[in-house]
Amino acid sequence: MEVFSKAYLEEVIENQGKLFEYAQDYCPGMDIEDFIDHYMNSRTRSLIDEGQAYVSTMDAESLFDYFLKNDKYKLKQGKEAVLFKDQITAEKILQTDDVAKIKALG
Repeated sequence: MEVFSKAYLEEVIENQGKLFEYAQDYCPGMDIEDFIDHYMNSRTRSLIDEGQAYVSTMDAESLFDYFLKNDKYKLKQGKEAVLFKDQITAEKILQTDDVAKIKALG
């Protein structure tokens, strides 16, 4: 038995792509590859694969917040922080788990 209908599966996949875009846009300087790797192997992702409606229907921002909080993911600095020469902001972003602070700094 399939967990999602084909139409709904496409929406779930699209929303996860939006999650990665959201993470990159709102957390400049983060290591997006590390974020994606950890997310794809996370409990959050497992819940989506199991068809848990609460997690599967979250928008990208809510899913980002949920993943950081429930999987206790810590943002890691990527090469982008060095390229933009904004080391101070990058360090502030990477030192906090507070999503509101991350968004304010981004």
